[in-house]
Amino acid sequence: MPQKTNYQNSCPICRKVNTISVLTHKLKEYQEGRGHVQDIFPELSNSEREILITGTCDACWTRIFGDKQENEEVTSTDLLAKLVAECRDLISASALDGGAGGGWDAYDPLLTDMRKVVQQSEVYLANVELASKKTNQEPI
Repeated sequence: MPQKTNYQNSCPICRKVNTISVLTHKLKEYQEGRGHVQDIFPELSNSEREILITGTCDACWTRIFGDKQENEEVTSTDLLAKLVAECRDLISASALDGGAGGGWDAYDPLLTDMRKVVQQSEVYLANVELASKKTNQEPI
């Protein structure tokens, strides 16, 4: 009988530790980069595979990306747009006393970096949207 391993990963958002049971030889194959997670673990749900990939738990995934069906495809542009929106919310919440630089965020270089990433991502998303309109295609 094949050996199983209890794989643990912490959600990067809420820090909850998630555990899934997987075949040891498949986990090794995945960790060695010998295939895509959906090909190595077709028996796992999308939620379980996400624990392997990023550690993100269902509750945090839904909070950030919305309630997608298990088999509904999410594009990279959708994900980036939702992450940008979430980052904007975090930045806004950090400006406790009236605007950028006015709250505790003035002392947090992470928020400064987050602002830069949000600005760059917004430019990228605008360019993707413009390009898709020119070619009448869905964004990637």
